[in-house]
Order: sequence, then C-alpha cells, then structure tokens
Amino acid sequence: MGSENVETQFDTQAVEIHNGVLTVTATIEVRYEMPNQDADLPQHLEAHIETAGQQIKRELFRESIQRADLELVLEQRFRKQEGRLHRNGSKVYTFKTIFGTVAVPRIRLRQSVNGKSLLPSADAWQTPQQVFLTQGLRDAVCDGLLNQTTSQTLESIEERAGETDLIARSSILKIVHQEGAALQQATEARATKIWEKNPAAASIFQVKVPHLSIVPDLEEITEDAPDEELEELDFPIGFAGSPTVVEAIKRDQPRQVDAGWVMVQPDEVKVKAQATTGRKEIWHYTAVVMTSLKSWYFSAETSAKLWFQVGGLLALLGVHRGDLQLMVLGDGAKWIRNWFEALPIDNKAMILCWYHLAKRCKQELGSACHDEAHRLSIQGKLLTQLWTGKIQEAVDSLSALRGQMRNEDALDTLINYLDNRRPYLPNYSKRSRAGLWIASNRVEKFNDWSVAARCKHKGMKWTAQGVAALASLEALSRNGELEVWRKTRTLPDWKLEPFEEAA
Repeated sequence: MGSENVETQFDTQAVEIHNGVLTVTATIEVRYEMPNQDADLPQHLEAHIETAGQQIKRELFRESIQRADLELVLEQRFRKQEGRLHRNGSKVYTFKTIFGTVAVPRIRLRQSVNGKSLLPSADAWQTPQQVFLTQGLRDAVCDGLLNQTTSQTLESIEERAGETDLIARSSILKIVHQEGAALQQATEARATKIWEKNPAAASIFQVKVPHLSIVPDLEEITEDAPDEELEELDFPIGFAGSPTVVEAIKRDQPRQVDAGWVMVQPDEVKVKAQATTGRKEIWHYTAVVMTSLKSWYFSAETSAKLWFQVGGLLALLGVHRGDLQLMVLGDGAKWIRNWFEALPIDNKAMILCWYHLAKRCKQELGSACHDEAHRLSIQGKLLTQLWTGKIQEAVDSLSALRGQMRNEDALDTLINYLDNRRPYLPNYSKRSRAGLWIASNRVEKFNDWSVAARCKHKGMKWTAQGVAALASLEALSRNGELEVWRKTRTLPDWKLEPFEEAA
C-alpha cells in the first residue's frame, strides 16, 4: 500500500502580508486508501499522512514564494517606475527543497524604454539562472555525508522528500565542497578580526597569510607521518604491574586543564587521495584548545592556516601578555616544534605525548633489533627509563647497544629522536600520579570524529576539499556553532568566561 494512493487538494482562499506576517488561508482535502484492520494499519496510515504532509508543504512553499514575489514587485522602488515598467507575464522557476521539487511562476516585468525584461525576484533573492537548491536541502546533504556515503546520502534525501531524482549524485559533493570552502573562509575571517585588533599579538605569534598553502616537506613526511589507530599498539608501558598504553591514555580522558593554563593539542591526519589530485595522501591539520572551562575544535588544510586560527584564540585569551600560561601537548612533529620554539614568550611549555613516544620507540627498535624477542628484551627497560624521566640514562643504554643490533642506523635514528625532543620529555610517572596530562587523546579523538571514522574506510579515496569540508563541519558541530552558522551564514565571536578574559 504505497504513497502513490495519496491525493491532496490545496485550495487557496487568500495569501496576505500584514505587519511583516505572511498568512496563507486555504482549504485542504486529503484522500488515501483505508488500510486493512490489522497490525499494519498504524504504519500504513503514518506513511500516507507523511506523503500528504510533503505535498502540502510544497503547496505552502509555492504560495508563499508567489506572494513574496508579488510583494517585491509592489515595493516602492518599482512603484516609482510604474510609468516605465509593465507586467510581462511570468516565468516558471524551479526550487529544490527538503520536501521535494517546487515549480513557481515568477513575475516578469518589461521596460517601456528599451523592452528589456526584468525578474525582480531573481535580482533580490540572488537565485541561479536554472535551479535553486534551498539551504535546508544543502544542510541535509551535509548532515548526511558526515555519516554516510554519497549514495546513502542521496537515498535518504530522496526518501525524506518523497521524490526520486531530486538532485544529482554529483551535486552532493559540490554542495559539501562549497559549504566547506565557505566555512574555512568564515573561520579565517573571524581570526582576522582578532589579529586586526591585536597587531602586537600578530607579531608575537608570527601570523602568516591565511591563504598560504604549505605542503609538508620530505623530512616531515618521513619523520613524523600521522599515526594509525591507538588500539594497534596496546603494549605494556614497560614495568611490572604498569597499565598498557591504551589504558593510560583512557585514564587521561576525564582530566581537565588547570586554572591559569590553556592547553593546545595539535595533530595531523592523513587519508588516501584520489588519483585526480596527483597526490598519494591528503594531509589535514587539527587542534583542540582547552581551558579549565571550555574546549574549542579547529580544522585546516595546512599547518599555517591552523596556527592562524589557533593563534587568534590564544591572542584573545591573552597568552602573549601572560594572562594564561601555554601548554602544548602533541606528537612532537616538526611543524609543531617549529611553531612552539619560535614563540617569543616565557610562559610556555610543551610535552611529547606518551603514546606517540612509546610507539616511536617500538617502531625504531623493531627495525634495529634482530627479532621480536630481542626487541622486547630492550623495549621494557627503555620505556621504564622514559616513563620515569631518566632520559640520559635511556640514551646511554641505547648507545651501549651498538654492535649488538641488526640495523644500527635505526638505532641512531631513535637516539637522535630522543635527543631532539629531550626538552619535551617529562617524568611521565609523576605527571600520571598527579593526575596531569600525558597524552594528546583529545585531539586524537577529534581526528576520529572528524576524519578517520568517515574517510578511512577500505577503498575510500578523497580530495583535499572533501576532507576539509567534513572536518570543518564536525569542528563547527563540536563548537556548538552549527545552528548559528546555518541561520546567519556567519560565525559568532568567541565568548570567554569572565576569569579568562584579558584584564
């Protein structure tokens, strides 16, 4: 018993506008086949009424658009030209909405002087020449693609509208790419406003042009490639009775940032690239910024654009003036270290995420050692030394192993890795016992939400625009700004808690 058995008749009596209120008065008659008196009756009636509702929505939309069109023609700017403008029939225009396709005749005017035709509504509403896709439909497409494939999104949109062939499959990707580009432009515009008001902060944070595209150099890709999922390295920290790496990081989850501090957890994530991009991988940059009261989520196509946004928030928080102390917690990638080390402020500190440190040790020892048993015999002692902050002892122990390794180059790589990051290796054991942060789990989780869970399924390949769009939408949602964005097409200014505001 399908929806094709539903008929609606919408008879309009009046459509009026008074004091800014549009009123549609109509008689509605709905007819549908009475289902059998059995257990399926409620669901059949529900389906019929849903179909009728979509048909009524289309009629209401059509009547409302036509009345708005007429109101526009009758506005003063057209009245004063009534001696030169004449009605010249109408032209049917197509709107694509979340409740289906609606064709609306729009009033056409003709100029007496030159005979030129005008469509007032096309100019005022800025509609495309052929078909207009409403914002509601665009939002539904974006919401769908965050969790579904393109085909699944198309199917759910058509089912909701009660209409097949509502939009083309290719239009779904275009819509999401456009939304992502608009969002990235809006985030940069918000940060730009801060930099314009705080030129001193801009010089301290060494702000670069936001549209500067930076591709990671070979050293970055080789040395600090983005990590795989956390669960792949669920090995003990390195001493009897110790938790696994995964357990240690999960314990870190509920922790908060101390008052007087702001924590930045930056990261990068990669997905496979489509052949048309000319690249093997798409890199995307993310960050979570936290105070004791609030968290902000960031997403950008390049590290320069990420720091442009993050720096704007740090400037607003007064970090450059010492209003809050800065803690950076990440995987120790070169692009993060370079940014941190270049900051000319005293109230800063950085910690290398314990998970990334332990993982790197396992990887390099795996290459250096003769076999698995050999690696495990060295790894336990090394991780114990690093966990308790005995960095020099760890380096000396590794150096003493020369001549015993299958690949001494890999051993030297690990030693250099530890040496280069020595200032960022604290006593993890003390920090853990004190309930302090040791792992960049918040940004890792955000990477899962924004990119990995959607873009890293088997066989999936992406463009930079697609990854950036989905990540930007997820960041917007996590920041609680999605509703404002969809209503105003602008991002709200960041609001800080009273004690966080600059003095």
